[in-house]
Amino acid sequence: MTPHQIVPKLADEGIFLASESTFYRVLKAARQTTHRGRSKAPQRCAPTTHCATGPNQVWCWDITWMPSTVKGRYFYWYMVKDIHSRLLVANEVNDAESAERSTPKRASGTPRVGRGKRATGPSPTRSISTRNARP
Repeated sequence: MTPHQIVPKLADEGIFLASESTFYRVLKAARQTTHRGRSKAPQRCAPTTHCATGPNQVWCWDITWMPSTVKGRYFYWYMVKDIHSRLLVANEVNDAESAERSTPKRASGTPRVGRGKRATGPSPTRSISTRNARP
C-alpha cells in the first residue's frame, strides 16, 4: 500500500503515526519508492513540439463554434494559421461541421502571409476566441 492509502486507513482506526509526506521521506531514505507490481513502470516522454523559425514552416488549424441568433445553432469557423507569423493562411465559415471541411489540405496553394489578418493571443493555440480577432 502507498502512504496515500496508509495514512487515511490508520486515521479511520484512530491511529496517527506520521504524515503522508513523512512516510514518503522514510521510504525514500530506505530506497523503497521504486515502482512495484506487475505493470510496467510509467515512462516519461518529452511532448512533441514543432518549432517554426520562419513563415510557412508550420501551420495549425482550428474549428471554432460561433453562436448564431438561434439558440442551439452554431456556425463553424475553420481556419489555418501560420505559427511563426500568427497570420491566417486560410479561413472559412460554414453552417455544418464535416470531416471534408476540417482537413488542413484545404489551405493548399499560395499562402497569404503578409496579406492575412493577424490573430491575437498566445501562439500557438488550439482554440482562438472570435472576440480576440482583430477586424
